[in-house]
Amino acid sequence: MFKHRIFANHFLGYLYTVRIMKLPFTNKIRIRIFWALFALGLGIGGGIAYYLFTEKFEDTKLVKAAHASSALAFLKEFQNNDSLANARYRNQIVELSGRISALEQADTSANLKINADGTGDYLIFDFQQEDAKETKKLQQGDSVTIRAACSGSSYSRILNSRSVQFQRATLIKKF
Repeated sequence: MFKHRIFANHFLGYLYTVRIMKLPFTNKIRIRIFWALFALGLGIGGGIAYYLFTEKFEDTKLVKAAHASSALAFLKEFQNNDSLANARYRNQIVELSGRISALEQADTSANLKINADGTGDYLIFDFQQEDAKETKKLQQGDSVTIRAACSGSSYSRILNSRSVQFQRATLIKKF
């Protein structure tokens, strides 16, 4: 009849003995352990950050493309099945041919855009400083072949359009 009370008294007695019982480490040792683990975690985190920030990629011109196609056919794959195309092309070097819709020059980089007709969807290529110099000769309407690393696509509900982003783009040929 009073078993639950016996259990409660036993549990409270256990808590009481834990609070009174001395722990094996003094406060000074616990502080040293804390700072040692903190320094170890900071060192490991710093090493990972250094690796990520100093990661170098091969020159895109020297890397063989994993996939080659026309820009509009490539964009059509993303329109048909976005998740399958992202899984297939993300972080892959691709070589695409198409007609320039827009070209934006910045101080040290350039962005080149290839639009799909009527849908508002587009491919956007980011040229780094070394390759941005080559894009200054290009104009809207020129046909080009570009090799770049695909970053995947994103869909904007506000603009009702899909964009496929590329990094480390390089101009292969203008025709």
